[in-house]
Amino acid sequence: MVGKISGNPNERSFQIPFVMGVTGHRDLRPNDIPHLEDRVRTVLEDFRTRLPSTPLLLLSALAGGADQVVASVALQCGVELVAVLPMPKHVYRSTVDAEAQSVFDELLSKASLVIDLPLNDLNVEQLNESEETRARAYDSLGRFLGAHCQALIALWDGLPSEKAGGTARVIQYMLEGPSPTDSDDGPQAGIVYHIRTPRTSNPAPRGEPFQLSVLTSLDGAQDENIKDFRSLAQQLEAFNREVMKVDLAASPTCGSLVPDSASGSLSSFEKRAAHIYFAADQLSLDFNNWTRLVLMVLLAFAFTALAGFEIYAHVLSHKIALWLVYPIALLAAWLTYRVARKHEIETKYFDYRALAEALRVQFFWSLAGIQEPVADHYLQHHRTELDWIRYALRSISIYRNPADTQETEKVAKTELALKHWVEHQAHWYSGKSARQQGILGRLDRLSRRSLFVVWLVSMIVPLSLLASWHVLAVWQELASHETNHGLLLLLVPLPSLAIGLFRVWVEQSGYDVQARKYHHMAQIFRRAAARVQGLLDQKKVEDARETLRRLGIEALEENGDWLLLHREHPLKVVGSA
Repeated sequence: MVGKISGNPNERSFQIPFVMGVTGHRDLRPNDIPHLEDRVRTVLEDFRTRLPSTPLLLLSALAGGADQVVASVALQCGVELVAVLPMPKHVYRSTVDAEAQSVFDELLSKASLVIDLPLNDLNVEQLNESEETRARAYDSLGRFLGAHCQALIALWDGLPSEKAGGTARVIQYMLEGPSPTDSDDGPQAGIVYHIRTPRTSNPAPRGEPFQLSVLTSLDGAQDENIKDFRSLAQQLEAFNREVMKVDLAASPTCGSLVPDSASGSLSSFEKRAAHIYFAADQLSLDFNNWTRLVLMVLLAFAFTALAGFEIYAHVLSHKIALWLVYPIALLAAWLTYRVARKHEIETKYFDYRALAEALRVQFFWSLAGIQEPVADHYLQHHRTELDWIRYALRSISIYRNPADTQETEKVAKTELALKHWVEHQAHWYSGKSARQQGILGRLDRLSRRSLFVVWLVSMIVPLSLLASWHVLAVWQELASHETNHGLLLLLVPLPSLAIGLFRVWVEQSGYDVQARKYHHMAQIFRRAAARVQGLLDQKKVEDARETLRRLGIEALEENGDWLLLHREHPLKVVGSA
């Protein structure tokens, strides 16, 4: 659980930060510090080059030695500093060496955010008296870094150690997960930028001093994790880059999740989650429009290709140039598809929609006093490129404030969540389902009637040519001309082709699937709304919050299934890889 947070939201509150941490030894040798600073600067400047649109955060406990060295360089490089204190400030400061306390105070004043980790079963008296107790607090710090960082900068001599809260243990948490189950259900473990560091107690560590290496496992082996990590970082960068293109000037204070009039009751974390939700929501809508446009363009090129060939074959066979319409139109369709795929238009629509819905759940969970991170319940068993969404959710959770509120505030905020989440979603899904079914019905009737007209024409035209009625003589004479006869031959295949492509567009647009999904979700939220309202009427606030918690998990599962289904069946053209 994230501890008490103080500080103001980042101005770039619509973007998702990339979170780094630092661990290392306290007993650094003064003459080594310039070399270590150079290596740290190399790492941070590389991140800034790779992620120019992404806010960079460094989590540091600000202890003497490695923590302060890396924090100082980070501030020089324009990286936002987040102080993570493993115990109350006045206790923790006393554990810092006297000569480092002034630096501690200075860095703490420059931190944009201060996180006081909860003591859990520890107390101040134990921390003051017992080194073993303080080691447990440091171990909690290590677990926190392992759970919330995408990368860790380690100033380490390379020697393994089982010391609780020690540098080696923190690195282990980063590479293998902060608990035995995290490697199975959590996002894939992060990576460690290891700077081999001499120290007073070990002045000659094995290996080249100040050598920089990237670790993805404790044995130092390089594997696919580096490639996966860079892909994850680039997906985060892509989102933040797209956010910079969105007009955020007129964005609602609460991201349209609750009325702006309720903004005064929101925490800084909830405002940030609402801002990022708004950005993800707008981007998903934009990329959905682009996806639909690409589909229409592809179908238009397909019709043009076949229509051009049919006209050449049956009407204007002497116009050899018409033959080229077919390959040129298909080439244009292929190029359109490749451009859309290069820019990941459809993938971004799916991913940003999924991110927005996960943030919606996180926002209303927090509003109702449910402090669980959404990332613990989202796409748990899918260790794929979708991990970037879970990492993004964990990055945002850095700003979460679990401070208790008064019982009256809990009730009021739970009622706010009921009204603007559960009841709103029930109404939205119900209305959307009805509209989708209505659109599907109209489109289906249009295609069936059009097909009937084509069938009718296919019957009337040949019968009119076979009939011996005098009134049809002029018509039959015109139809006997080669050009006109060719045009008549197109009356059936081209409209049929157009209707077929229209049906493809309807199917690819997903009106039928979406209507059924929306109807199902409307029922889920309608039942939940009735249950939560009943519990609140009975003053059973905790039971109401538990119902909201279970509803959020179900909504996340439904959203995850939707995302996986569509990602596994993307828009394709024949012959595409």
